[in-house]
Amino acid sequence: MAKTKNRKPKKVSVQLIPPDDKLGRPLYKLLDTIVKQHHDHLKKCRIALAWKKSWKADKDGILNLAKCQKATDLGREMAEWDFVILLNQSAWNDLNDAQRLALLDHQCCHCAAASGKDGRQQEDERGRLVWRTRKHDIEDFREVIARHGLYTKDLEAFVKAANEARETPLFPKIAAEA
Repeated sequence: MAKTKNRKPKKVSVQLIPPDDKLGRPLYKLLDTIVKQHHDHLKKCRIALAWKKSWKADKDGILNLAKCQKATDLGREMAEWDFVILLNQSAWNDLNDAQRLALLDHQCCHCAAASGKDGRQQEDERGRLVWRTRKHDIEDFREVIARHGLYTKDLEAFVKAANEARETPLFPKIAAEA
């Protein structure tokens, strides 16, 4: 048998945030506020929060702040969650309250009901609601838009919403530069 005496223990990269924990209560309260205000369709959805401790910026310098993951069937058998929102723990600490709210709101937008042919939310054979992960409204590159303009209706709608929201920026420095 190999020696384990001098080995470092493997670092844990994900830590579930307990909803009744001193640090967890305010986070889940913020999540509940967002669901009540903007995501009525998620009232019956069970969303867990977890810290992701290992995210670093990628080759392009983009840092992942959070990610929403739908629970697999096996995951739902092992825990009472439909989704887990992974939060970049080091980045979270650098965000202000408005940015944290926006980040959780964004992740909640990924949580969507799976609808049947009748338009109603599906249930599995055990009577549990079925969920799906919703994609972003747009995916594009700044340079393509700079070269070709708003070449799709999705981009036009997105820019319209951005212009309307410009009056209440989360990042005042960016708004001042625009």
